[in-house]
Amino acid sequence: MELLAAVRNGHEDTVALLLGHGADLTETTCDARHLFHLACIAGDLDLLGHVINVVDSDAKTPLHYAAEWGDLDWLGRCAGQA
Repeated sequence: MELLAAVRNGHEDTVALLLGHGADLTETTCDARHLFHLACIAGDLDLLGHVINVVDSDAKTPLHYAAEWGDLDWLGRCAGQA
């Protein structure tokens, strides 16, 4: 939950540190929000940039999934952050 708290509170340095040390990218809040949801809600573009570029165990970023799922609106809004 440390990663989610860091994202929620806009602690960019802590987010980068936790991501660099293999933080669990599958954690969710009690209302099923992932770290990317929280970064978008926070509206911090620097923080969003860290989260967008995270690669999962399948070597994919959130942008890969948006493209696969055909979510062109979301993809267009976020592509500039990658």
